[in-house]
Amino acid sequence: MKKIDFKKIYIQNFLSIGNEPLDVEFQNGVNVINGINRDEEDIGNAVGKSSIIDAFYYVLFGTTLRDLSKTSFIVNRKNGKNCIVRLEFDITDSTGNRHTYLLERKIAPQSLKIWKDNNEITKSTTAETNKFVEELLSADKDIFQNCIVMRANNNVPFMAKKKTEKKNFIEAIFNLNIFSLMTKYLKDDIKDVKGRYSLETNSLNLHQNNLIGYNKQLDDLVELQKDLNENLQRDIDELNNKIAIEESNKQKVQTVLISEREKLPSSGDEIRNQLKSCNEMLSKLNQMRNKISVDAGILRKDLERLNSSSGICPTCGQEYPENYKCEVHNKKNEISEKLETYGSQLKLISEKYDETDKEKETLNEQLSSISKVALSIQMLENKIKECERFILLYKEQIIQKQQKPEVSGIDNFKKLIEETQIKLEKVQSEVSFLEKELGKMNICEHILGEYGVRAYVVNQLLDLFNSRIQHYLQSIKSTFYFRFNEYFEEEIKDSNGIICLYANCSGAEMKKIDLAISFAINDMLNLQKQISYNVIFFDEILDSSVDDKSLNIILNFISEYTQKENKSVYIISHKSGAQIPFINEVITLEKVNGFTKRIIN
Repeated sequence: MKKIDFKKIYIQNFLSIGNEPLDVEFQNGVNVINGINRDEEDIGNAVGKSSIIDAFYYVLFGTTLRDLSKTSFIVNRKNGKNCIVRLEFDITDSTGNRHTYLLERKIAPQSLKIWKDNNEITKSTTAETNKFVEELLSADKDIFQNCIVMRANNNVPFMAKKKTEKKNFIEAIFNLNIFSLMTKYLKDDIKDVKGRYSLETNSLNLHQNNLIGYNKQLDDLVELQKDLNENLQRDIDELNNKIAIEESNKQKVQTVLISEREKLPSSGDEIRNQLKSCNEMLSKLNQMRNKISVDAGILRKDLERLNSSSGICPTCGQEYPENYKCEVHNKKNEISEKLETYGSQLKLISEKYDETDKEKETLNEQLSSISKVALSIQMLENKIKECERFILLYKEQIIQKQQKPEVSGIDNFKKLIEETQIKLEKVQSEVSFLEKELGKMNICEHILGEYGVRAYVVNQLLDLFNSRIQHYLQSIKSTFYFRFNEYFEEEIKDSNGIICLYANCSGAEMKKIDLAISFAINDMLNLQKQISYNVIFFDEILDSSVDDKSLNIILNFISEYTQKENKSVYIISHKSGAQIPFINEVITLEKVNGFTKRIIN
């Protein structure tokens, strides 16, 4: 776990604090900050007690809890310059390594610097240094306002925030930012794929329209070529009539040739087609067998993973619920049944494969027989060549006629059609791929959405969060029952079990709920973000709406919590130190002539 121990703060010319610096060394236990306003007839208001908290917050984040819009409002208005806030703190990482940091912010002149173990590590810009500080703290402004600095004024209590603000804050505490980040990246990917899909679809439409136009123009040229061919064909027909006369001279040889051809068991082309079908079937069966084997292998790995599960959640270290174990058991049975089905399918495929392979051998034998008969036919055809010497002249003339002129452009359009078809198939493939990718991304978007795995994780952590809230409510003797549901809506019941609203609770009960939530958030920080802070500020939150008995209970609890968790708690109050028990140190401030300083006893 990462521990951050704030050690000391130095404040000068900040708000009502003037040239005389104000130092506070953070002490473990319950500490009180009070004060006297000598400028207002010894009253306790407007002394500058809250300036310590403002300075603490300002040096970390560069803004004040009062959200002062200009730096000129932060610098002491009488001196108007040399505003300095320094904060010293130690950070111990999860491996036990400890380093000391010093953070300094100045106004008039303005600067931001940070040192680590006395070596300056300030970044090149203020923005980068601010970001580095937040990374060191492992927290942002919201976490500090709701966990470290609790004020009665100038900030909105957690329960008074909007539902969306509460939801976002709790999810940040639960360390679920990864889901938002994944969703953002996924949306960026979806946007990119949709853009590519739109471009590819437009390209597809363009190629389809081009293909239609090219085919139309090719048809026109082919029709023109047809007319030319018909004229040539009439001349060729006359030559063929002459050849027919000469063909009668080879009738005897042809009779023998026909006899030989009749010996062929079947057409060679038919057998080749059958052989081709066998090869295709064998390839298909082999692909099926490989796919089933791969799927079965994946299922076996899934089964091994399920069998090796210890039943303990690696995240929270708790035993999985019984319904989850039942789901795992059912899943293992389902996988086993699928593996048996795959085994049966593989057996049937193997039998079909052997049967087809035997058929292939038979066809090859038939093809070999045809080749032998074809050789005999070739010998007869050689004899026919003697007769063909007489018709050679006519055939040469036919060949000359067949050298018909081609209509210009047909080959070009055929080439264009072929190229466009290739482009079209490529684009169609890309469109199909992008459609599948969008489908997968939509599934992922659902999984990462409000009702997917994110909801499951939130519900598990909410149970723990709610139990810690209820624990702290009981610790400060609140009779109310409080929990957040899965929609981050609060559910509150009084001691009679009657549902009520936070806004309808008394001021004391509101403060108890706010305190319980704040301490529960600290617990979740420790558990989920593995981060703890040693300082907590309570600024006038116990000065009103809380009766003496409730105040005593709360202060007793804070004291016990402080000792148990080794915290430094600072309570800013108008009440005197004698009215608040269990005090480790009292810091008394005095305001004279508009300047706040610390009274050293």
